Amino acid sequence: MNINDILMHYRAAREAGPESACGSKQAHGTEEQADRHAAHLNGRVEVKLGQRHRVEAYPCPFCFTWHVGREMTFAEREQWVRASDCEQRKNSA
Repeated sequence: MNINDILMHYRAAREAGPESACGSKQAHGTEEQADRHAAHLNGRVEVKLGQRHRVEAYPCPFCFTWHVGREMTFAEREQWVRASDCEQRKNSA
């Protein structure tokens, strides 16, 4: 995951709060471990049939490990990227 995606996930997680973003989720020590877990979950029949949502790995700004959670939609990703752009402009002014 590139630095911009990491920062985007950090912002989204901070907005969601520690209970939602971290809470009772399994902690993975590396991005690779979390990616493997997400791939395993996404391979389930329920996901393939569209009965469950896809998941993705993301870094946690609260416990500094990796978790697996619902995959962000394109619109959600755009929202957090725009928020990041605005924050960067504000900080450089």
